[in-house]
Amino acid sequence: MKRNNCSFRKFLVGLVACGVVSMCGVVTQPGVAKADWSNEGAAKGILSPFIFVLVVVPAVANEVFLVTSSIVNGVAAGKGKRPSTGWLWLGYTSSIINIIGGAAFVVVGLGGRDYAVAGLGTAALALGGAGLGLTIWGHGKPTNPGPKLTLRPMVGPDARGGIIAGAALELAGF
Repeated sequence: MKRNNCSFRKFLVGLVACGVVSMCGVVTQPGVAKADWSNEGAAKGILSPFIFVLVVVPAVANEVFLVTSSIVNGVAAGKGKRPSTGWLWLGYTSSIINIIGGAAFVVVGLGGRDYAVAGLGTAALALGGAGLGLTIWGHGKPTNPGPKLTLRPMVGPDARGGIIAGAALELAGF
């Protein structure tokens, strides 16, 4: 059976189109050219579309991946099942990226006494830790528990209509 990758191609075309449109801001920015290397100049100048594409877009995508994989891994683990390998890997990678990025934001924020940046880093650390915990919880579930043999009490009628008590062996999950 041939697999249709049309939706993936459309996604890639859309991603490239977004990159091209955001990079067009570099070429079409009106204003006078001047050398301003201050923080305000860098935010308003030629670097802002690059910073947006290289930092903001991947960070938002990582948050979406983290939240989605945390929900899937947590729900599967809550049901006693092991999530698929793809969800586990997505959970591990997005959680670790979030933890590293959050720690970097906390260090930079506290070093520059910018507590808003440190607060964002703390939130990223908390999300990354929660995602990593849910992923580890889901990874600990067995893939196939195998057959289970249990001994259960049994009460029922005998051949003459009387009541009989006993024990029954039950084999389940094979």
